[in-house]
Amino acid sequence: MDLLHELSRSLSNLNSGHSLPAVLQRMVAQKQREVKALVDINHALAGSFDCEALFSRVAAEAKTILGLDGVVLRVTREDAVIAASPSSTERCQENADGDSLSCLVASLNRPLAIKDISADQTLSRPCRELMTDLGWRSMLGAPLRTRDEAIGALVGCSRIEREFRPDEIDFISALADQAAIAAEKCILYEAAQAKTAEAQKLAGDLHQAHCAKAKFMSAVSHELRTPLQVIIGTADLLKDGIVGRTAEEQAHFLGAIANNAEALDGLIGNVLAVARSDAKQIRIEPSTVDVDEIMCNVLRYTTRINGNPRLQFSWDIEESLPSITTDAGKLEEILKHLVNNACKFTPEGRIDIRVATLKPRQRLEFTVADSGIGIDALDLDKIYEEFYQANPTQAAGMGLGLTIVKKYLDLMQGEISVVSRLGRGTTFSFTLPYSIG
Repeated sequence: MDLLHELSRSLSNLNSGHSLPAVLQRMVAQKQREVKALVDINHALAGSFDCEALFSRVAAEAKTILGLDGVVLRVTREDAVIAASPSSTERCQENADGDSLSCLVASLNRPLAIKDISADQTLSRPCRELMTDLGWRSMLGAPLRTRDEAIGALVGCSRIEREFRPDEIDFISALADQAAIAAEKCILYEAAQAKTAEAQKLAGDLHQAHCAKAKFMSAVSHELRTPLQVIIGTADLLKDGIVGRTAEEQAHFLGAIANNAEALDGLIGNVLAVARSDAKQIRIEPSTVDVDEIMCNVLRYTTRINGNPRLQFSWDIEESLPSITTDAGKLEEILKHLVNNACKFTPEGRIDIRVATLKPRQRLEFTVADSGIGIDALDLDKIYEEFYQANPTQAAGMGLGLTIVKKYLDLMQGEISVVSRLGRGTTFSFTLPYSIG
């Protein structure tokens, strides 16, 4: 634009008696108008997704700057948005065969300038006759192209017969290119909006499904757990001789009934916990707790579940552990899951349980290490997935324990890591902040 201004200023200083500078000045002024129109459209294109408004702007600029009597801009591609010039702009009519001039220009995929519509053989005879009857004498059009494919056309008509100059053809082609960018941008935007809406709907449907699953599992768990508790309680009463003398062999079998019923109750609880977590129904209930008290509960749990004489436990609890503010119930459940997991996959050997402070990080570190069968490196990335079992033949279970551990730690601002070697054992370590923020 600066060069055009400089040229215009230089020409104005020439002798006003010559006609050539005046002609050149008009040409420069025309070019300035064209460039300004393209710049303004480009700015509008950068900040808007309103295809109709952008098309109206392009059509209006083409009509004004090129001195046309009617302009139409249309996208003809089937999967694109159909848009035309505003109603205030006179449209070029479709021909008798139903094919519009915009379709013709798009099919040719090149600019088209016709001085005399009534005599030009590019148009079919019905089209020539209809256009002439409607008063159109000349036309100028350019295709809207994206990646060399014509998706529509910008077409202008004049009621006065005129010959279009090469620079006018270039200008309408530049306008058509801007319109093509606008059309493609709007098409992509609408496609993205549709994908977003679809994704939001799927997310909503998934959330509803999770909620329904959690509600169903809660109801099922209640219905299953009620008779299980009766079975467990009755077996304990019989085994302990509360309701009558029980022989030693009978007490043994009653104990087996109670233990297996408790195991089943635990499995039901795991399924329920995962379902509630998926449905975002699990909430953190923080309180300030003494870690030593939690570890005592875990020790009692370990003593109760460990019936393997070939398995030894060691406890290394750092002295003077600080009290922490966390969800004590979930912390205890995490440790029980890790201990239970270690027991399942350590037929003989040892399990080491450690708790230490990480003062610089203001966190506690809990470690459960076993000398069991270990986990294959290929399985380490999958062990927290629901129902995934790295060694399904080694121990009973549903593959939910580590899933629950990971979900709870995510809620409690925890971090977990695992190191394992086949035949050498597995070490799970997780940290928790002194206080949940």
